[in-house]
Amino acid sequence: MRILYHDEKDGALGLRVDTLDDLWYIYNIIGAGDKVYARTLRRESKNAHDKLRSDRGEKRPVYLGIDVKDVEWHKFADILRIRGIIIEGPDKGSWHTINVTPGVELKVVKEQWNECDRVLLAEAVKRTERPTLIFVSMDDEEATIAYLHDYGVREVARVANPNTGKMMGERDMKEYFGQVMSKVKSMSGISNAQIVLIGPGFAKEEFYTYIKEKGEGVGRDVKVFSTSHAGMNGIYEAMKGGIGEKVLGDLRIKKEVGLVERLLECIRESGKKCAYGLGEVQRAAEFGAVDILLVIDKIVRKSEVNEVIKLVRKGRGTVYIVSSHHEGGRKLEALGGIAALLKYSIE
Repeated sequence: MRILYHDEKDGALGLRVDTLDDLWYIYNIIGAGDKVYARTLRRESKNAHDKLRSDRGEKRPVYLGIDVKDVEWHKFADILRIRGIIIEGPDKGSWHTINVTPGVELKVVKEQWNECDRVLLAEAVKRTERPTLIFVSMDDEEATIAYLHDYGVREVARVANPNTGKMMGERDMKEYFGQVMSKVKSMSGISNAQIVLIGPGFAKEEFYTYIKEKGEGVGRDVKVFSTSHAGMNGIYEAMKGGIGEKVLGDLRIKKEVGLVERLLECIRESGKKCAYGLGEVQRAAEFGAVDILLVIDKIVRKSEVNEVIKLVRKGRGTVYIVSSHHEGGRKLEALGGIAALLKYSIE
């Protein structure tokens, strides 16, 4: 994500969406009551009769501002939808949906940018230059292709070897590899991608050689690791073994899961240097005792949560907005969605 401008006086911020991960950040920043302006597509309607017809013309690009009523994140479709009532542009007072994908520029106006918004914006900007990581988990029968996002791993395609079931020669494998590479090349962000090939056997090594020979434009780098399984099971095995972290270094999902595990270990041992639940965490924050604050993304818009975030930042604590789309987030949610590791016991 790139911040184009930020007018503190008017509460207006301009931003450009650079990656699919940015959609998660925007989903957690924009809420009902905010104003969003963007260039978008809308059908022109000349009269009420036209509005009832299914063939009322092509959608045309227009610049609109809407009063946001709802935000939907379709992570499996790689799109964010911001729905609201038009306040600037054609058809004022009508409903409109702004579709947000990488490359879109938005102007967002809020009455007040809270502490959580600032945390998320800073983190999104910091992570913009990090390459996309794409897993290709394969054996000689099938390849599974998945993105590693900040919020978790998502399968996007499977490619079956069309020659499975017969004695395969070099030509058969090259046909299979060609189909896998074609699918990888079609993926968003591929020019800046880090490709990780994993799986059992020798198919991944042979595919690596194929990429080196014919894969111009496929990623900025390709790494190869062995796993016991192919498919998503192989990817999860690789993640548990820390392969994603070895490749990218600062992996958000790995960090968040690790912090939640530290919290659970603290609770099991004594619970003296940790707190969970809004009441306990707020009390710790008021003492200035919070070292690390963990907040699930589902509750970040609550005003009382933002007050806690403000106290923690004032006390020089670190704030993590934890995704609810991975195992660590689900464990945190079971504890009330907010927890803290403390600098010292407050009992």
